[in-house]
Order: sequence, then structure tokens, then C-alpha cells
Amino acid sequence: LLRRLGNVPAGGAPPPAMASAGTEAILAQFRRADARGVGQLSSAQFEVLLRKLAPDVPPERTAELRAVVFPDGCGRLPFDELVRRIFCEASAEKAPLNHSGAPAEEVQRTAGPIFTKYRPRLQHCMLRIRDPRVSVPFYERHFGMQLIHKYDFPEMKCSSYFLERPREKQKMPESVPSTASERYTWRMEGCALELRHNHGRESDPDFKGYWNGNTGRDAAESSDLYWESGPVRGFRHIAFSVDDVYVASAGLESNGVRFQKRPTEGRVKGLAVALDPDGYWIQLLQRDSEEEGEEVPFPEAFNLSEIMMRVKDGPASLQFYRDILGMTLMAEKPTSELTNYFLMSLDESERQKVGTLSQDELAQMLKKAWRPHLGLTHRRGTEEDESFRVHGGNSDPMGFGHLGFLVDDLEGMCADLEKAGIKFVKKPKDDLGGAPIRDVAFIVDPDGYEVELVKRAMVMPPEVLLPYTKIAAPPLGLKYNPQMQHCTLRIKDPAVSVPFYQKNFGMKLIHAYKFSQAELNFSLYYMECPRKAQNLPEGISVESERYLWTLEGCVLELRHEHGTESDPNFKGYWSGNSGRDGAEGSKLHIKDGPVRGFRHIAFSVDNVRAASGELERNGVRFHKRADDGAAIALDPDGYWIALVPRERDAKFEEPFNLTEVMMRVKDGRRTIKFYKDLLGMSLVLERTSTTFTNYFLMTFSEAQSGTKQDLRTLQATSWRPALGFAHKHGTEDDEKFHIHTSNTDPMGFGHVGFLVDDLEMICKELAQVGVQFLKKPSDPPVGGIAFIYDPDGYQVELLQRGLTIDPGLWSPP
Repeated sequence: LLRRLGNVPAGGAPPPAMASAGTEAILAQFRRADARGVGQLSSAQFEVLLRKLAPDVPPERTAELRAVVFPDGCGRLPFDELVRRIFCEASAEKAPLNHSGAPAEEVQRTAGPIFTKYRPRLQHCMLRIRDPRVSVPFYERHFGMQLIHKYDFPEMKCSSYFLERPREKQKMPESVPSTASERYTWRMEGCALELRHNHGRESDPDFKGYWNGNTGRDAAESSDLYWESGPVRGFRHIAFSVDDVYVASAGLESNGVRFQKRPTEGRVKGLAVALDPDGYWIQLLQRDSEEEGEEVPFPEAFNLSEIMMRVKDGPASLQFYRDILGMTLMAEKPTSELTNYFLMSLDESERQKVGTLSQDELAQMLKKAWRPHLGLTHRRGTEEDESFRVHGGNSDPMGFGHLGFLVDDLEGMCADLEKAGIKFVKKPKDDLGGAPIRDVAFIVDPDGYEVELVKRAMVMPPEVLLPYTKIAAPPLGLKYNPQMQHCTLRIKDPAVSVPFYQKNFGMKLIHAYKFSQAELNFSLYYMECPRKAQNLPEGISVESERYLWTLEGCVLELRHEHGTESDPNFKGYWSGNSGRDGAEGSKLHIKDGPVRGFRHIAFSVDNVRAASGELERNGVRFHKRADDGAAIALDPDGYWIALVPRERDAKFEEPFNLTEVMMRVKDGRRTIKFYKDLLGMSLVLERTSTTFTNYFLMTFSEAQSGTKQDLRTLQATSWRPALGFAHKHGTEDDEKFHIHTSNTDPMGFGHVGFLVDDLEMICKELAQVGVQFLKKPSDPPVGGIAFIYDPDGYQVELLQRGLTIDPGLWSPP
């Protein structure tokens, strides 16, 4: 066998007689090596066989011979294909295989498109930590990393901190967490370190710490790493590259960093392994010494350059990360016992370049890259040991969590992966820890390591982030004179929706903005129900803008994303009233839909039946026609418009007035506290049935304060609308119940807006009591505006009273 592999010239074939004489002997050896009796050998089994047949041959030589038969470096081959390749290697077709080792025509058909269509890219490595107050500063101070984003998940009782080692002069997020930092994180070209903190670990006296992956029963019994009752070792280390390992190690140690191995210790000099606060290994890698006159690649002292894991079957893992996740094998380094594989996520131009490079050039490219590569360590022979199972760190003992990849089309990629037989821990439609996080999925690699797939430009649903159950906020009340001023609905076509509200409900267009910048490619239309003889601005002007942002009443803001009116693929907006919590058997029940959120706007009328008849004669569609109570009309985008009878004391000449904005909530009492204590609203009415409680709040001036009955009378006779919340009893205790607020897919309702006297000061006070911000006043592109989240994740816009938006940003539509 060795003679055949070593002596047949490239492109040549042995004489037929010699081939037939050798075939049976070779097959007999294959059968002995095939411990599973499946009629196949892996590339690792093949190399082990070569070493058994010729123990005096150097391991480097047997690795070279293996590469002749397995040019892809991985997979399994049937016996007849192995014989064919041995005796006529040059004419043998390469037979790509799947990650389980079986012939994989189906996987091969999808493997190419998976990484070309969806552009998966290694984006983060997750480690669990005990205390972020220790670990985050550790990486910032010692390795130059910077916090780029943070998530707090109160119901899952954990937080995630994302750190990146930036280049010099690299533009980084200015505020963390923020919309800008989230956008940066999920569009980044680099790779981050995610530190996951489970709340309470830092103060738990019984917590014994996390497992760094390097102690286990497979370690040498004589070493400090041997753990007789422990698992098989898994995660190995992260690594930073430095100009001089000795100098960097001395500097870190002088700053108090502990070491597992100093560069002067052990058999391998120049190799250093530091320890982070949780005991994870941080290897220091020597950057290449540059030739004289050649520019030093990085002026930065450190760059995150490697993530290393142990695997059971190197070729199988290699195939998974190469064919399924689009990584490129940059180097393969065999020793007498181990083979290390090194892979990188490359873009198309880089992959084309790789095809022209030699192995030495690839190795140099690997060492000079700023982004980290993925290393897989395979101890040969473990692939045949049925008791050998690498421990992935997501069950006891816990430590390393997962690798994360950004992808272009999460749904499409997961559909292809499912067809290819890849195992899922979480599909996009599944909840994560009871939270409706749809833009991530988790798959497992051949060793059971978890791999997170994240939709590129993902936005985390705000309702899973908000810690309002823990807020004990002092009431801000009327300190900043907050007043509900608008409610926002997204619309498909303003040429249809604006006239609809003008013609049917007597509303007037009082102002409009058209933004045409890259981040502001939409228009806003403001509609008011005016009183008779009310002095309104004429046209879109500075005067109409001043009128809008000093208004005492409340308007309807219609938001139009440019192009939706002519997009044949646009399916419309979600009214908020159909979802998986709708009554089964009704038109409002959607099995795979979200939990319903926004409910309706309402107009009060003197006679519901008469007003409904008039609207229907004018072509208005209805969800529910008039009865003794309310009716529900539909606007052009399907939003519900409730028609409710006016109170007897309400003496209005106008046929319609905007009287209510209604939303569903998870916990009514929690929501009422938020709007009362932080936004100065007053509870004026509470209607309870056996299954629901509806709460109604309004903003009153201090002069209008009084008893609840006084406020109820004011509300009944007020021209301004109330803010209503519908709470279904029991949802407050359901950990899986999360309102969908319509600012992620499916989209519809936008937010409610409040005018305030001093935007900067109210935002400072809100931040101090733990309110989550989507946008702070200083965040671009528009000043004088902030966005916060309420307890359900609904967005609340805060605007400086008397606001003027930069005229350079907008024009009249």
C-alpha cells in the first residue's frame, strides 16, 4: 500500500496486473481497520492504518500519503472508492461527504449555496463569567478590548457583554447600550467576545466557578489537568497575537494577570498561557517577525487571533465548519499524536485569493490576519472510541457557551440546514428561554458544541430586555409637564390614508416631513381633529412645525416608508389584532403568529349606529358593525378604528373626535405604575370583567387634579384622547407571554409620543431609575428627541416642547 501511494507518479496508474494482485490484500487491511463494520474508512482511520503498517515511517510522511487519497482532508470513503483512488488517484473524483461521515450528495448540493448565499461569518465566542465588574475591566485594561454592546435579560436573569479589540482610529459606538451600538454589533466585520453573566453568581457563596474546558479524565494522569471523575475536555482557549510573547507576558504579569504557563516554562519555550478572572486560558501567540523594510502589520499591542476547541473526529468537524458554515481551511498541522486544523471566515475576494496560494503562504496569511481563526484539535484515534464524547460546556460543568455566526437570511439558511439533516437546539420561530427572540437560531456541530446563527442587522425585541419589575422609581409626576401628543401608525400609501382620515373623520393635515437620508428614508404626516373655529396653520411651513410641537391636543402621526406604495412584494402592515393568543377558531387566531399588541384608535360620536351607516355608505370597511355598544371600522391598512358613544356631558358640535389609543399589556398594574410615576398620567377609569381589566389614563395639569371622580368627569368631557391598556388576567405570571409591539416583524403600530418641557433633564432622571433607552437626546441623526421603552417594550417618544428639526434634513412631501 505504501509503495503504491509513494511510487505511482502524479497522473499515472499502475499496471493492471499489479493492481489486481494488490487489491484483495488492501481490502483485507481495510476490513480490519473498519471497527464499526460500515464498509468505510475516515481519513483519520486511514492514517492510523498507514502508521500501523509501517511504524518506522515518520508521521509527516503518513500525513502526506493520506492527503493523496483524501485531498479534501476530511470525510469518509467506501472501500471501493479508496481502492480506486489508490490505484488511479489522478482520475478519481472527489467525493464530498457530510459531517456525520455518510456519503452526502444532498448536503453537497446545499453546502455551496449555504455559504455563498447566506455569507456566514464568525462573529463572536461566548464565555460564561462570574462577575462582569471584574471580567469586563480585565479585558479592557489588559488586552485593549472595548465594550461595544450590552443586553440585560431580566426574565432570563442574565446579561451579555460584547467586547471587541478595535483597530487604531476605528469608529466605535459612542453610547453603550444604544440603537447605534446594537446596529454596530450585528453588522460588524470583526469578531467579538461575548461574556455571559447569570445574575447572582457574583454573590453566591456556593458557586464554585466555571469550567475552563482544560481539566478532564482524558488528560495525562500525571498532570495537574487530570480530573478522574470529570468530563472529556472540550473548549481549549482564546488567543491574542503579540509582537513579543516574552515582553507581553512580563507586562501582563506585572499588572497582576495570573499565568497557567509562562513563556520560559515547560518543554515548549516561547508559549505563554494567561488566565482570565474565571480561569479561561488566554494563549499569547507570536506574530511573525517582519523582514527588514517590511511594514509591521499592526501597531496595536494585542489582537484577538484564535479560538481553539478539542474535537472527537477532526475530518468530520472540518467538513462541518467548511461546508456548512463556509469557513476556509488555512492550515493543517499534524504531530505524532494530534492534528490541528485552522479555519477562517473569508469574503469572496479572499477566498479567490486563497486558491492561488501555497500552503506556506496560507499559513502566513493566517498569522497576519487581524480577525481570529477557529482552531480544531483532534487527537487521532478518538474518532473510533465510542466512549469519547467531548464536553461542550452547556451542561454541568458549564463554561464555554457557543460560537456565533452572522448570516444574511436566517430563515432561508435554517431551511437549507434542516434539509441537510443538521440538528437544531433552537429554530428561528422558537422562543429562547421563554422569550420571543426570532432573529437567532442554534445548531450543534458534530461534537455537540452549540453554534448560534444570528440574522445580520438583527434587532433584539425590546420586551425581553426591560427590567421594570425591579424599578422602584420616585414619581416624576408633572415635573416636566409631559403630555401625550401623538400616536404613530405605519401606512402603505399616504395618497390613500391621508384622504381617508380627512374625508371620513374630519381630520386636517397640520404638518408633514419628508426625510430622504439613508437612515431616514420615510415621511411623516400629522393629522388633527380640530374644533370648530380653531385657528389651523396653512400649508407646510415653519409656522405649521411650531404649531405641531406646541400643540395642546393630540394628533395621529402616519409614517410612510418610501416605496411601499409601489412594491408588489409588500404584504401590508399588521393591525396588532391577529395572533396566537386570539381565540382558536376565530379569524384572529394565527397559530404561528405573535402575541397581539396594539389594539385600536377610537373616535367618539353622538350616535354609533348613524355614524357607522354614514361611513359604510362612503365605502369604509368594517370589522364589526354597530350594535348597542361600539363598532369597529377598518382604515386602508387594516388598523381598527373603534366608534364609541359620547358621554352625556360631552357637548361637542363636531361629528368625530379622537378619544382613545388602546394597547394590550402583559401586566396592567406594572404598566399603570410606569405611566403614572414616570410620565405623569392619571388613572381615570378602570373597567374589570371576569377575564380582562381595561385601564384608561390621561394627562392633566396640576390645576386639574382632584378626586378620581373629578378626573373621570374631566376625561368624559375632554376633547383630548385617553391612553388605554387592556390586560388579560393571568398573563402577568406567564413567562412565555410577551406582547409584540410591532417595531419588529410583523410591523404596524409605532409608538406614542409625549411633549416635555426639559428633555435632557427628564432623560437623565429616567436613566437613573433604570429606564431602557432606544435613543437618547444626543444620539444622531435628529436632536431634541428621545425614545424609551415601557414595561412591554412599546416605544415611547419624548420630544422637547417647541422642537425645531434641522431644515436641512427634511422637505414637505
